Amino acid sequence: MDITAAKIMRAIVEHGPMTSRELQAKADVGETSSRAIPKQLVYDGLLEMRRDAYAITTLGNTWAKSKRGQRAMNVPGLPELARG
Repeated sequence: MDITAAKIMRAIVEHGPMTSRELQAKADVGETSSRAIPKQLVYDGLLEMRRDAYAITTLGNTWAKSKRGQRAMNVPGLPELARG
């Protein structure tokens, strides 16, 4: 997973379902990334569309709690994820 996708996943894990516009602000990504990457994550089964917002799936939540997911979402410049 690249850093932009990890930032998007982390934003949704921390803040809940978000629209593309909200992802731009919370994940600090560009407009194109805030639209294209969540679509790929939906295709991968990590996110789903709920009305007009992207939300984490059971698979996405499992990935986010895994060691691999935790390492990926430990994006430089952001505080460490809460463990629990």
